[in-house]
Amino acid sequence: MPELDIRTLHAILAIVGFSATITLLALWKSQPYKNGVGYIAFGIGCSFLAGILVSLRGVVPDLISIVLGNLLFALTSLYVLKGVRVFTRRPMYAHLEWALPVFFVIYFLYFTYIDPNVSARVLGISTVYFTFSLSIAFNLLVPAKPQWQWSARMVALIYFGFAFSSSVRIYLALSGQSDLPFMETSGIHAWTILMGIFVLGGSALGFSLMSHDALQSQYRILSQGAKQAASSIIITDAAGKIEYVNRAFEQLTGYSVDEVLGQTPSIIQSDQTKPEVYEQLWRELKAGKTWRGEFYNRKKNGELYWEIASISPVKQRNGETTHYIAIKENITELKEAEAKIRHLAMHDSLTGLSLKSLCLDRWQHALALAKRNHTKIALMFVDLDGFKSVNDNHGHSYGDKLLIEIARRIASSVRAADTVCRIGGDEFLIMVEGLKDREDVTEIASKVITNASRPLAIDDQVINISASLGVSFYPDNGSSFESLLDQADRAMYGVKREGKNGYAYSDTSSSDPKDAAEFSKN
Repeated sequence: MPELDIRTLHAILAIVGFSATITLLALWKSQPYKNGVGYIAFGIGCSFLAGILVSLRGVVPDLISIVLGNLLFALTSLYVLKGVRVFTRRPMYAHLEWALPVFFVIYFLYFTYIDPNVSARVLGISTVYFTFSLSIAFNLLVPAKPQWQWSARMVALIYFGFAFSSSVRIYLALSGQSDLPFMETSGIHAWTILMGIFVLGGSALGFSLMSHDALQSQYRILSQGAKQAASSIIITDAAGKIEYVNRAFEQLTGYSVDEVLGQTPSIIQSDQTKPEVYEQLWRELKAGKTWRGEFYNRKKNGELYWEIASISPVKQRNGETTHYIAIKENITELKEAEAKIRHLAMHDSLTGLSLKSLCLDRWQHALALAKRNHTKIALMFVDLDGFKSVNDNHGHSYGDKLLIEIARRIASSVRAADTVCRIGGDEFLIMVEGLKDREDVTEIASKVITNASRPLAIDDQVINISASLGVSFYPDNGSSFESLLDQADRAMYGVKREGKNGYAYSDTSSSDPKDAAEFSKN
């Protein structure tokens, strides 16, 4: 069998380097995260070009075959080290990326043209190989993460071997035994190139295994994270069929994985969410955007619950949407708390009646209906007679109990559609809508006065109290809420002047406030 000369070995080195580069580039392109494989592929690609240039020694100028060729070999070590540093989440050594190439070019130009010295050139490239190989090996081992430590050990062993081979070349260069013609076959030259071939092939295999192990570890972490997440997670295919739900989804909805796989998320819909919400959702998703919003869904047991959701399309590299992922949080307690806060903001904390702000809001709705249906609205201003003396004689706690009972009696005197508000200490407002005639409110006014004047038994004490009530009408007495409230207030004070415990209608035709009511004493 004919011996392989150095030129042939360099050509084989170039071929192996090319194959390793293609392998690592394909791996780099498939990676979802930056893990340094692209730098390693670039570095090994440099060795492919270097192998070609060095094998052309004598055919092309020394500047290309020796200086540029060896510079590319040095860049191989540099960028493989950089890739390893990125893979192990370490920063690259400062200034090394520009300092090494500059120094290396100057060094090789000097020992190629000014003081031609083969041993010096061998010493230079071997020192780079030795230093960087040890650095690569130690970076892989200290510390090696459990998920890829075995493949890292394999690659580190390869680079330890190359470092040893380079150390032998350094020894020979220092002892002057490397002054053979460049392309002359020698054991140490052939061994070094064969080791380079082995390093390139082993690096491609080793780094591929490391990337695979790291990716598998990331997938396991993501899988466990999704499985154990407190948020409900649903993953569907492009057609909306459920392919995955996590444990939180099962616990929240009561549905098991087997019950929902192959179904659509409509399995938990309650028909309480407006159709416009779903229309907007699909418009956003079809446009490739993330949709955020709220659903009012139904559990397996029929219980309704609120959840806030973020739904995103899952796209492949070509932009095609293959899946949708929904991450959802149960916000039922938050919604209930918000409703309670809104209730407290709109209702009296003592009596539970509406406050004036809620009455104003309902007034706007009632006004719109009255205009459309040509009906009347009555505002009834109620003020208790003698409440101050009750507070003074029995205390505020007793007075509060009295107000609670009076509020209950007033609320029971009106229709379900009517609004009763507490607007002051012992002042109440009743809004009655949908009236055809002023007299339609007479029965309600009489009932309020009668119920308020019935004796009250509080803390084993019986007390008698009464109420005065004034009524104003839309549109007879005005069109604004405040104006009508003022008219009802005047009518109520007219009742008090006439002896209290009755009701009166406002009469805005009179210019004298004292005569601004016509009285109907109960």
